[in-house]
Amino acid sequence: MEKKRKIKVLQVFGLVFATMITLSCNTGKEKFIPGEFDYTKNDVIRKVHILKGKKVEVDSSLLNLREPETQIIINKDRLFLKSMCKKTWNIIVKSFTLEYSDGSLKLVFENDYTINPEGYFNYIYAYLSKSWDDSTQIYIVDTELGDIFTVLNNNDLIKLSDKTISLNAKVPNEMSLWSKSVYSTGIANEWYFIGRQSQKGMSIYKSVNYPDSIVVNHEYSLNVNSIEQFWIAYYGCFAFNPKKQIGVYGYNYFPNVKFINMNNLKTKSILLKGQGYNPETDLVPDGLDLNVIYYRDISVTNEYVYMLFVGRNPKIFINDNEKGNKYVYVIKFDWYGNPLKTMKLDQFGYSFCVSDDDSFILLYSFDKESPVYWYNLL
Repeated sequence: MEKKRKIKVLQVFGLVFATMITLSCNTGKEKFIPGEFDYTKNDVIRKVHILKGKKVEVDSSLLNLREPETQIIINKDRLFLKSMCKKTWNIIVKSFTLEYSDGSLKLVFENDYTINPEGYFNYIYAYLSKSWDDSTQIYIVDTELGDIFTVLNNNDLIKLSDKTISLNAKVPNEMSLWSKSVYSTGIANEWYFIGRQSQKGMSIYKSVNYPDSIVVNHEYSLNVNSIEQFWIAYYGCFAFNPKKQIGVYGYNYFPNVKFINMNNLKTKSILLKGQGYNPETDLVPDGLDLNVIYYRDISVTNEYVYMLFVGRNPKIFINDNEKGNKYVYVIKFDWYGNPLKTMKLDQFGYSFCVSDDDSFILLYSFDKESPVYWYNLL
């Protein structure tokens, strides 16, 4: 009897010990560890997985758009697109359904959210953000006016009473009347957004909407250094996960990604080697194109963050494209800033999105005849 009891105790101890190890491993993997980390020589970053894309069948509504202005985002098996028409220069927002058949994908036009029933444009310049709310598809912010729209699951476009910023808002510092990348903080009437000061860079702000006022709070400066103050140097792409309370920002002109715990504003910075924004290009015609473009777009799912990485300046990648050497990278992270995979797509583009179930990538490419490519991740 005593021997059996000892064996039972050892079995229980072994089970508890194994469970502790498992929990320890999971905790270590998921723990948000602040600091600066150079991942230039990290094996996950350096090992590149080559992905070959398939052309997606599209209709004429996805043609004749200005590639640098195009943004695509998937939510709940629906594709949303924001772009500028080459002929009219108008900003448009449209939705498409995804139809699968025999290993191929087709995008079918569904709705246009550009003009209201009275014949007026809903916004001056739109920017799309993922909605984590079950009742809505996406958020659209008018970057010039601070208006916030949402597309409901039934495709209705609703203009919210909330705004990111307005002429009457109480602001913490001198700000431009400009905002992008709007996300609900997880609390009603509160929104995170990216704002700017004309000569003091970019920051994450939080707007709190009251019945009779808007209060804007400065949350986190996105300036990489104290020398360069021009806001365009810190332009980039932002996303926020309200369940994890983590934000992430990828810089266009610095080889940096920042994961930010929005509860305590501690950050984990992912660094790669590369020259950052060159302030001497400020006074050069088309000087912005002399800078290397790093993180051009972002797509997020429940568990992962995907960043579109260019790694070249426009002169080089345009020359590469003309020679048929078309490619762009996608780097996959978890929400705690751990790099998981680097993928090389066989087309070039500025905008992409990843399906909710992390099973495929859609890239809006520079291919004028067949702009959308589909990459399987399974």
